[in-house]
Amino acid sequence: CYLFTFVLAALATGGDGMGLMNYLLEIAPARRRPSYMGVSYTLTAPFMLMPWAGGVLARAASYPAVFAASAGFAVVVLLLAVRLREPRRGVAA
Repeated sequence: CYLFTFVLAALATGGDGMGLMNYLLEIAPARRRPSYMGVSYTLTAPFMLMPWAGGVLARAASYPAVFAASAGFAVVVLLLAVRLREPRRGVAA
């Protein structure tokens, strides 16, 4: 179970790192790309505290509560990701 969990986590982290910045660079106008990237990093900085928040939730409630919250957030993120538009749609190759 541990091996499977860490393999999936590594795949997700790599895909996220690759996909997020590439998508952002595709949708941002060329002159505004540095600003878009700066705002993106600024907005994602608070999420670095999520492991701490998970520990607080685990101590206050339980581990099943942490896993339920994680599953809920995963569903929300999946629904948001599915709604992203293809940035190259309609552009001749």
